[in-house]
Amino acid sequence: MGWRIAALSVILLVILNAFIGCSLPPEGSPEWYFNQADELASQGRYEEAIEEYSKVIEANATTTTKVKAYTNRAAAYLALECYDEAIADYTEAIALDSERTSAYTGRAAAYYAKGEYEITIIDCIRAISIDPHNTYAYFNRGLAYKELGMNIEAISDFEESIALTDNQQLRERATHEIEELSGEEIGEAD
Repeated sequence: MGWRIAALSVILLVILNAFIGCSLPPEGSPEWYFNQADELASQGRYEEAIEEYSKVIEANATTTTKVKAYTNRAAAYLALECYDEAIADYTEAIALDSERTSAYTGRAAAYYAKGEYEITIIDCIRAISIDPHNTYAYFNRGLAYKELGMNIEAISDFEESIALTDNQQLRERATHEIEELSGEEIGEAD
């Protein structure tokens, strides 16, 4: 009886390993590089992640995978404050998939960081037109409106981002922005 249990265990282990092996992309494939890049980015190793995302883009990857690689590489550039590179990659992602709201939202964040508030607003409007529930697009547009002195519009966008999100940190940031802008308006009225 014991040998049968041992034999069944070995067979089960072989089947399990075969099943697990099938779910992983082959080493050196675009998807494998993509997984490596995502792992590096999640560890904050953005320069290395950029190299791996570049391998995906240069490989014979599907359009969907390339769009994700451009978008994720752009986010890594954004984290490194390489705004022009981030904008270029988000633009490439948009050229491949014009309905990619995360690319518009990310590019808006890069433009905002460069102080290009009008373009930030344009990209946020594009993201919202594709996905009216894109809370980050509302929040980023609110920030740009605030920088342009358009406080009523900014407050409206911050309120919308609060209504759309479950992210407590984003809610707190938006609430703080509203309080700050409301205080400015009250102070100006005195």
